Amino acid sequence: MSLTSVQIEIVKTTWKTVEAAPEDAGEAILLRFLEKYPHNQQYFPFRNTPLKEVKGSAMFRRHAGKVVEVFQKAVDAFNTTDPVATLVEIWTAIAQTHFKRKIQPKSFDELKEVVLEILTEACKLNDEQKTAWSLTLDIIFGIILNELATLSSQ
Repeated sequence: MSLTSVQIEIVKTTWKTVEAAPEDAGEAILLRFLEKYPHNQQYFPFRNTPLKEVKGSAMFRRHAGKVVEVFQKAVDAFNTTDPVATLVEIWTAIAQTHFKRKIQPKSFDELKEVVLEILTEACKLNDEQKTAWSLTLDIIFGIILNELATLSSQ
């Protein structure tokens, strides 16, 4: 699975909306993720705090900013000489740290769905743009899920 040069440009261009307010975008993603899939809150430092209390807090926004930061690295990977190797390096590391926290593949599938929803809304993606992002997320989350499977089999 690969992206065309046009799709890569679409991802880079539409990402500028998120880039302008990374913590806001991250908070929207994380909040929707936890509202839609509340069982995932157990994996976060604020697991015992009601979501309405963590929303807007410095800790929540900081973590949300980290989520967007790693996606920023992924978008930046398209400017490297070997984007695929860069993406594999970035997302394999994410899979490894999250494997240690016993985060299940299902949670990543749920996050992928929410990321696409928020990007579609925030960036007002048309069908072509949504397809480019969907393929990008398939690649990213495919790397994560492959690494989780490898780690689980060891």
